[in-house]
Amino acid sequence: MFIVLTTTYPPSKSIEMAKTFIKSTETPFTYVRRVHQLITTYQELGIKSLGIFEVDDDKVPDGMKELTKRVAELFYGIEGFKYQIEPMLTAEEAIPLLPL
Repeated sequence: MFIVLTTTYPPSKSIEMAKTFIKSTETPFTYVRRVHQLITTYQELGIKSLGIFEVDDDKVPDGMKELTKRVAELFYGIEGFKYQIEPMLTAEEAIPLLPL
C-alpha cells in the first residue's frame, strides 16, 4: 500500500521548504519508505509536492501517524503551507475489492 503526502506552499517559501525538506531526510522513517518526491508549480496554489511512500498493509496506521508527526514537527509554522495525507491502493490491490 502507499501513502501520498500532498503539500502546497507559496513560491516565496521555496527556499525555506527546501531546507526543511533536507532536514526531514536526516532522520529515517520507521514505518514508511519514500518512493518518490515530485514537485511542480500549481497555478494559484504556488508549488505542489507529492511525497509517495510505501508501507506494509499492517503498518498503515503507524505510517499515517509517523508522517503526520513529521509534518507537524518540521513544517508547521511555514506561512501558506498546506498538506493532505492519503492512503492509496494500487490498481492490483483495489480491483479484488470489487464484486466482479
